[in-house]
Amino acid sequence: MPTTLRLVTPDGTVAHTLRVPTQWADVTLAQFVALHAAAPDDHRTVAEVLLGLEAGALNQLAADDVPLIAGLLTFASDPSPVLELLPTPGLPDVGGLPYGCLLLCQQQFEANAERPDLASLPYLLAVYRCQLTYGTIDSERVAKLLEQLLAAPVTEVYADGAHFLAACRNWQPGTRQTKPMSSSPKTRKSMRGVRTWLQGLGLPSHWTRSPAATS
Repeated sequence: MPTTLRLVTPDGTVAHTLRVPTQWADVTLAQFVALHAAAPDDHRTVAEVLLGLEAGALNQLAADDVPLIAGLLTFASDPSPVLELLPTPGLPDVGGLPYGCLLLCQQQFEANAERPDLASLPYLLAVYRCQLTYGTIDSERVAKLLEQLLAAPVTEVYADGAHFLAACRNWQPGTRQTKPMSSSPKTRKSMRGVRTWLQGLGLPSHWTRSPAATS
């Protein structure tokens, strides 16, 4: 269960009510992607991503609050509880889906060519769910499903998304088999950045480091 903290800035002028996750079930898919496949223009720190804050917001917190928050976020140093989740049994093979679905997925990969494959996972899952649910691809339905997926707990949707992501990549001619979240050096560096920040328990050099800065 997430913890709610009410923190006041050192000068007492600004109060922050923070929802602090304490387990992966409290983290959304959007936050998980931002942690491990950050967009180039996303300069939030690890804590700001997990707390749903804008970049720079943590600079307003009192130094004494840093270890408290860092202690609650220690779970984030180990993503294995998410990565080891199993997909829904009986998901269809991508080869049996319309070719147009795979073309949309390929376009998404190209749009995120500078980021780890994880960045494409939410959209791919939205496309597949739209096709499987409605029997066709509709841009408005895909957009609605994508919004829902991004807001969903990562523990509920990541496994199916990872299944489709890996299957789509493996379907592509000449693409070696791979596992999402394990093949990208950028992703591995991002994970190390999370662990480094947590080990520092809020020391300035680690507290202000964003996931993107570790890639």
